[in-house]
Amino acid sequence: MGLALIIFTIFINICLLPLSARGESSEEEKQELLNGLKRIEETFAGYPIRIKKEKDKLIRVHRKVIWSRYFSYAVYICYFLILYRVFKTGLKGDDLDLLYSFVPKPATPLNLKLLGGIELTEPNPWFNAVSALLTIPAELLGIIFSDFPPTKEDWLMVIFAPLAAFFITYRIPSGQELFFTISLLFAMVVMITRQIFKVVIMATNKK
Repeated sequence: MGLALIIFTIFINICLLPLSARGESSEEEKQELLNGLKRIEETFAGYPIRIKKEKDKLIRVHRKVIWSRYFSYAVYICYFLILYRVFKTGLKGDDLDLLYSFVPKPATPLNLKLLGGIELTEPNPWFNAVSALLTIPAELLGIIFSDFPPTKEDWLMVIFAPLAAFFITYRIPSGQELFFTISLLFAMVVMITRQIFKVVIMATNKK
């Protein structure tokens, strides 16, 4: 089951690559929106009514940035809830009656261990800690490869993201942790690969 989950996670992340690419362009548009809001405050300082009017106008133009972010969050929340149900009760046999009629009923009990020792349906603090610590290099790569200078909030995320990830997911099944871990590794590979392509394209253009 652990191997099946790894393959499934890679497949899902490949399918979500267009959403990830859209998120990157949204980040650029978000930065443009923030710069525009800052310019409005500087240009119309002392005129609060005019500032509000200009801000509303700018936000309407960039409305898709906000909706794109909400959509991304909704997708990952859905995956979180589905995986929680699958590993909490589904794979133990409680939900096998919900399978489609054309799906053969698997023989039970299922082998729900990873590497012969990690029970995928139960929380594992050590596995949780490893998954949480992986957010540090992921956040650092995001900062290093970003086209924008890092903000104070970006550096705070490097510190607090692993702590938040550890305590929020402390009691979830290890199967979900495996999903998050593989997803983080996949994201880092994508970031590094994309950066390599950028360097190669730049070098080609210079030639």
